Amino acid sequence: MPRLIGKQSNSGQYVGALLIVAIATAGCVEYFGVIDFVPNFGKSGAYISNAQNVSHR
Repeated sequence: MPRLIGKQSNSGQYVGALLIVAIATAGCVEYFGVIDFVPNFGKSGAYISNAQNVSHR
């Protein structure tokens, strides 16, 4: 379907919404410890446990 004459594209809104979602996702992933870009940020325990930290007695 052709665009109406004079109708503006709203792709900027889609890009803005996608950017907000990407930043929120990166913040959640950083907070839960999946990635560690910012030292000492987020929960104290890592989301993915390290096998070396487990002791078998």
